[in-house]
Amino acid sequence: CQKGWAWDFALLLLREMAIDRVGTDAITFNAAVSACAKGGAWPWALQLVSGMADDGVERDTDTLQIVASACEKGVQYLWTAQLLSQIAIESS
Repeated sequence: CQKGWAWDFALLLLREMAIDRVGTDAITFNAAVSACAKGGAWPWALQLVSGMADDGVERDTDTLQIVASACEKGVQYLWTAQLLSQIAIESS
């Protein structure tokens, strides 16, 4: 799923896991966020990160770095700056 061309499949898998009540964790979300980042789907990457708390999954620094990279590739510098600031705050 992380090849970039399959970000939509990664989202589908994540959704199916929720429907089937299969536990998700930061690794699962990070894989889906990474697939979105590699596929240029930065809005979906942001959406996944914002939805992690709703699913009871705590984001980590890796999550924020992946989505910051997605936003940077999508020329979304305001989002990138905000995410990098959040990484700095959470790392201290």
